[in-house]
Amino acid sequence: MLAKALFSQEALACLHDPVGLMLRFEALSQIDPEWRATLQQRTPSTDGRTHSILGTFFITYALRIPSVPDLQRAFDSLDTATPAQRAALLGDVSDMPGDAGYIVNHAWLEESKREPADWPAHLKAYARMAEQANSWGYRDLALRCHVARGIILDEYLKDADTALQALDQAEALLGNDPALDRARAKIFFRRKDHEAALRLFRSNAGEMDRQDRAARSYMLREAGICAAELSQWAEAREWFAAAREAAGSALSPSVKLMAVGLRADEALAAFKAGDVIAALRGLDVALNELASIDPATSIVAGYRHRVVRHSILWLFGQATATPVQVGDESTMMVPGMCSNPEPADLSDLPLGSIDYARYLLVQAEIASGVSAGIEEGLRIHLKGRAIPNMEMLVRGTRMEVLLRRLDAPSYIAALPSWVDCQIYMDLNRDSIWQSGPEKPVYGEIPSATSRQLKSERAILAADDALLSFGIMAALRNRTDALDALSAEEKNLMPGYSGSKIFEIVAAGVSDEEELPFYVAVQVYYVAQHVDLTPDELFVASVRFAQWAKKSSLQKVLTPVIEGWARLRWSHVIEEQRFNLRSPASSVPPIRAVLESSETGLKFLGKLIVAAEPAVHHRFDRSFRQFLLSL
Repeated sequence: MLAKALFSQEALACLHDPVGLMLRFEALSQIDPEWRATLQQRTPSTDGRTHSILGTFFITYALRIPSVPDLQRAFDSLDTATPAQRAALLGDVSDMPGDAGYIVNHAWLEESKREPADWPAHLKAYARMAEQANSWGYRDLALRCHVARGIILDEYLKDADTALQALDQAEALLGNDPALDRARAKIFFRRKDHEAALRLFRSNAGEMDRQDRAARSYMLREAGICAAELSQWAEAREWFAAAREAAGSALSPSVKLMAVGLRADEALAAFKAGDVIAALRGLDVALNELASIDPATSIVAGYRHRVVRHSILWLFGQATATPVQVGDESTMMVPGMCSNPEPADLSDLPLGSIDYARYLLVQAEIASGVSAGIEEGLRIHLKGRAIPNMEMLVRGTRMEVLLRRLDAPSYIAALPSWVDCQIYMDLNRDSIWQSGPEKPVYGEIPSATSRQLKSERAILAADDALLSFGIMAALRNRTDALDALSAEEKNLMPGYSGSKIFEIVAAGVSDEEELPFYVAVQVYYVAQHVDLTPDELFVASVRFAQWAKKSSLQKVLTPVIEGWARLRWSHVIEEQRFNLRSPASSVPPIRAVLESSETGLKFLGKLIVAAEPAVHHRFDRSFRQFLLSL
């Protein structure tokens, strides 16, 4: 009957002194030969170890001790026992030193759930238990009691300095031990002394929490965060990878789920360290691992899903130089955010489709100019499907990247698919608006028909691409890129617009009185003339600003035009004042705009308006308003 009670969690909860009863059971068993033999038997467990019946009694109770006073009572009972009796109860613990932490820690963890907890009293209790354990010759048990004192002082009494002193006193009594360094590192980590914590991790991480895979993964994660906070990103990546391996081999499902977050943290560290390919592949694998996990099953699962997607959104913004916001806040990357072991409940936040996240990775891959296999594997992950509005963004990103590189052959090769998606957008605005991150609409963007290629939208899309390339090449003094573009005319797919633009950019002559042709003439002129008069610069500035406003490639085009205009107009007011009308009155407004904080199209509009009195060209009131509204 007593044995059944000591095996029962419900019965143990009702007993005043379970350890005393265990000792009573041992004494009674010594009287009966059959029970005496039972005491000597060892039963194998799933972890490969064997356990005695008394050891099992003690561990069963110790792992569920409800309070620090109950733990103290257990220690007091052990203190009255003979060395042989203590060995019988504690033998299984001493065989695996890491288990001592479970026995010691459960009581204060339970106390932390109560309000208020008498932490000063608990601090004294653990000091007494440490003395008792040391007097029995159980060093590791004593060490864990000292570590518990450090935790209480640091986390609950908010006295980190005294906590460190307590650990130093423990070392003086018991000698140095990885458990003490681990406790010190945790204190330094909590008070954000990342350098001190990392120093301890570097010197002793191999010995810390070796037996407990979950605890080891937490420790390695903290080391990764410390390295990241010190901008040691390559090292942080290694720590997160080691933490992931430890978590992946742990028994706890929640710790295994943390391994997914650690993979994402590792990938983000790789990105910060400059290894974009590893970052993209790591996040892609993290998505694969999350795909089989229902985000609604737990707070942890929902958190991992949302924060891994958030990290992909952040990386997308970094790789594509796109400002990204979630609500009113810009996306941020915090070291270790994906693997937070105690995450907040984010279930009230939207959860985007994994397929959307994969498209963001594709855009990041294209923008980074690397080949990580993300785009190559996209259709496999999507089971052969596509999301048209995301396909449009992918094609746009590709055009932007090729435009920045002035890669004429690849640019012309990508032009038809770009025109196709512009036509698709005009014809399918409703379905595009209905498709969103939470409920994507799947479909395909078809190749444009010959009739569609004659539409105003198709012609504008092709002209836009060619003129944007021409402007970029001219402003960068890349006549070789313009020559390469002209050479690619023969490779433009039949039916796609652009031949007229090719012709004007090559010859610089046009009788057409439409904006695209005005811009093409200016591309030729700026490319062929190193020095421009103020009037010539004014006309080019107007045409390029007009086109940037109209262009679908404005994101790439505008900063280049702005930089060129700043440089050229600064040169004019310093070196060509004699060519300006009324320089005494016309130069100050130009200088004021150049020195202002305005950027982009707004800057260009104000600069052109400010420059008008200094040149011989005039525009009407409506055009002035247009410029000031940019």
